[in-house]
Amino acid sequence: MRETGRDTNPDEHAAAFSGPAPGANRFVLTLGSTGLRIAFLEEANGVSYFRNAITLHPQDGLRLRNLLARMLADVEKQIDKLVSRILSSYQTSLPTPSSFALRQNLLTDARISSADLTHL
Repeated sequence: MRETGRDTNPDEHAAAFSGPAPGANRFVLTLGSTGLRIAFLEEANGVSYFRNAITLHPQDGLRLRNLLARMLADVEKQIDKLVSRILSSYQTSLPTPSSFALRQNLLTDARISSADLTHL
């Protein structure tokens, strides 16, 4: 498993974008005898729909975790910055939501996109 797109050759890059990329907003992970299975689901109106699944060797699962942590570190910083700005905009006389609750809402709110975060 390669850790970044920088390592891919043109054929690998073309193959990576040759198929569909269905949206997913739910994930089910199972560690079994065949490895780490990650199922991707999309929940809409209270119903979950299967979108895709992959199975990774546990070592590749750890490498994927590290890659995601590196790639999403800037997004997490932008969300934290947005939470700070929202909390600082509250007047002291108004009840202020906890930063944890606000951050969780931002992370799970489908209306927050990476484009929204780049304007911070």
